[in-house]
Amino acid sequence: MKYRSLGNGNFDISILSGGLFQLDFVTGKLDQSGFDEQLEAIRFAAANGVNAINLGFPFYLDDPSRYVAKVKGFLAEPGVRDRLKLFINLPVTGNPELGDFEQRLSELHEWFGIETFDFCLIEDIERFGWIRFETLGVLDWAVEKVKAGQVERLGFDFRDDCFFLKNIFDAYPWEVAQFRYSFMDSTLHPGFSGIDYVTDAKASLVVTDPFKTRRLLSEVPEAAQSLWADSKVKRSIAEWCLLWVWNHEQISSVFTSFKDVNEAKQFTEYADRQEPLNMFDEITINKVIDVYKKKRVFGCTECRCCMPCPIDMDSPGITALYNDYLMYNDDDVPRFLYGIRGFGTISCKGCGICSKHCPRRYKLMEAVQLSQELFNNKLLKGGQNEAT
Repeated sequence: MKYRSLGNGNFDISILSGGLFQLDFVTGKLDQSGFDEQLEAIRFAAANGVNAINLGFPFYLDDPSRYVAKVKGFLAEPGVRDRLKLFINLPVTGNPELGDFEQRLSELHEWFGIETFDFCLIEDIERFGWIRFETLGVLDWAVEKVKAGQVERLGFDFRDDCFFLKNIFDAYPWEVAQFRYSFMDSTLHPGFSGIDYVTDAKASLVVTDPFKTRRLLSEVPEAAQSLWADSKVKRSIAEWCLLWVWNHEQISSVFTSFKDVNEAKQFTEYADRQEPLNMFDEITINKVIDVYKKKRVFGCTECRCCMPCPIDMDSPGITALYNDYLMYNDDDVPRFLYGIRGFGTISCKGCGICSKHCPRRYKLMEAVQLSQELFNNKLLKGGQNEAT
């Protein structure tokens, strides 16, 4: 297992880390009936060099108690806490009150039987979430939790233009940031520019979702399958995905779920033999990226020049989820994100201001309306024939 520095150089983290209750689990992309196998896979990984796990998104499960009780038992096993650093996520989506953060942190302490979590990540921060975060006084609250010994270090999970990272890093000396990052995300916010910004801020970076919630591993377009098969070096798609992330030396670790011990064994072997990608590898991956991007209908880059919306609708965020549905031939994941981000609580009024303000004149209003029809379980009316 290879290791990289994390948190001001006072801890070396395995380049592969484990994840429980990640997005693929809560959306059903990872078989929830196989949870015992997944936990056994974490146990295997921890015994083979993985030294950090993220306890993930239990808040989003209908009945988290039947899963977390088993995790609590695992964490109580002799030597586990000596070997593993524990990351937790606190969500900020929707319109939470300060008491919601207190309640969720208390639940995590009770569920997992842990007095002090090593890293607490404020989840899913974007420009508007950060404003709510500051208004509620959550940062002061979180700092008090560090002083009280409930949390050792603070970090945040970010999804927006890297420009807004400045406000966040100006507010507190964060030790770690987290992005969702795969080879499909290098030009999406915060993308590669965000990685550079975190490095310049002298913070560490971890990433999650290297397989786009496992959708890069299944229902692969025929053109992409051919590119993988024709590559000079034969690798599984999972190894390609992980190697691409590890090729960024600024990234300390990638957190991912394991569906069973066999997968954990494969992934740890990939980490053992990890080496930089060469020019031909990168060409192959770039061609695969093009295959997926050609499946999009709307070319929105989420620059957010169209914002704000008169009724506070996140047109670029919604458009991105619609493109996501098209690229990966899957509506489960974007529908889940559409729901937890509160996109379904507002109906588009059809004013068209977002489309008019778009520098490239993308049809954002149409994208929003198609998304609402799809994600609100209505019939999709021919949206795939619309031009950008």
